[in-house]
Amino acid sequence: MLDGAGVLVLQMIAPPLALAVLIGIAAHVGQFGFLLTFAPLMLKLDKISPGKAIKKIFSLKNLIELLKNLIELLKSLLNRPLKNVARIARCKAPGAQRPRKRAVGDVSVKAYMSEANVMPKPHIK
Repeated sequence: MLDGAGVLVLQMIAPPLALAVLIGIAAHVGQFGFLLTFAPLMLKLDKISPGKAIKKIFSLKNLIELLKNLIELLKSLLNRPLKNVARIARCKAPGAQRPRKRAVGDVSVKAYMSEANVMPKPHIK
């Protein structure tokens, strides 16, 4: 499964990694003693509540955040001049190339680039 380079890398990484694991175990045992318990692994059914989860998802705080994000989205869409999108769709914007049939995303990217003055300007003599 591993080629020669992979085995070599594994051989180089294994000793320091094993040393780090042993130091971590020794530090834990030194601080807390040898502790083996399965209590944290027990399933607590009272913590699984679909009602609480739904209340958390549709909380007032999350709804306010949703409204703020929608307002930001609308502001960004309304601030973009729609004339540029229409001009690029008709290929009348300076420096725009003829869009391909699947280029709906390209048109919006070119409109944004045209708005930001990133599109190359035609050379006029």
